[in-house]
Amino acid sequence: MQCTYCKKEIAEGASKCPECSEWIKFKLRPTLLRTVVEILIPVLSLTIAYGEFTRAKKAQQHADTAMEETRQTMAILEEMPRDNVLNSAKTQVDPQIFSGLQKRDFVEVDKQLQARLKENPRDEQAKKGLIYSRVLRRGQ
Repeated sequence: MQCTYCKKEIAEGASKCPECSEWIKFKLRPTLLRTVVEILIPVLSLTIAYGEFTRAKKAQQHADTAMEETRQTMAILEEMPRDNVLNSAKTQVDPQIFSGLQKRDFVEVDKQLQARLKENPRDEQAKKGLIYSRVLRRGQ
């Protein structure tokens, strides 16, 4: 074997040239660590992707459940007399929204509630208010 710097003959497998004291470059050989890394990266990528897929699927199931509950609530409320719906709304939504529902100002109530939901998508009062508004609007 020859030194890559001074071209002198050196012992096979030497890591340093005894003549010029330069380190000899070795070709990379597959090692256990390299093999593990080659396997580990795709496995980790798949694990992360599966986790994201599972999270998204659960979120969609939650949204579907919430939508179905909303449909059922609306169906129950639509079967009730208007006065009973208003009485129910009185206990479920804040006074300002209830006042708008009583006045049948549904367009303005919906605008206010949608603005509140845009600020805070988890605003339960606003969600309930929209349900009552839609039910009462249909029953006009």
